[in-house]
Amino acid sequence: LPEHELALRYRGFRTGLLYVFDELEANGLTASTLARKLRVARMEETRVRRLVSIYESYRRRLKQAHLYPQSDLLHQATLALTRGREVIPVPELLLVDGFSDLNPRQVALLNALALKADETVVTWAVADEAAPTGAFTWPNKTRDRLISLGFEAESRVAADDPRPSVLRRLAR
Repeated sequence: LPEHELALRYRGFRTGLLYVFDELEANGLTASTLARKLRVARMEETRVRRLVSIYESYRRRLKQAHLYPQSDLLHQATLALTRGREVIPVPELLLVDGFSDLNPRQVALLNALALKADETVVTWAVADEAAPTGAFTWPNKTRDRLISLGFEAESRVAADDPRPSVLRRLAR
């Protein structure tokens, strides 16, 4: 069955498809970028066209109904902050703790907030040198993106900290 019929017929498929669309939105991917990525993954061309068509229809219907996915709301909040249109005052200290898997729109919002706050602290989990680094690939890319925006990397863990090295690194 074509994907749109599967989505209408099976709740699980529909939920999965909406999850994929949410991930596309969160990462700011357009329909044309989606098509290009699916072709690189060697997906069958007719399926590429169907999936892109469903995604475009999803976006169009959201717009017609004046509905916005979370990523669009993040983007609108970022634009409002950069234009000086805060709904509430930005706190003097902005503390972001425990988030390392930030998508590009979340990073943009964090940056816009940080530019308004007097001080911004983002705690970051860092892998131990002995630990496998695959699990930290995306968080490290996000950390690098924050540093490229002007966030300073610093470590305040004392050398004589009695905790195991992994916990010391997570405390950074």
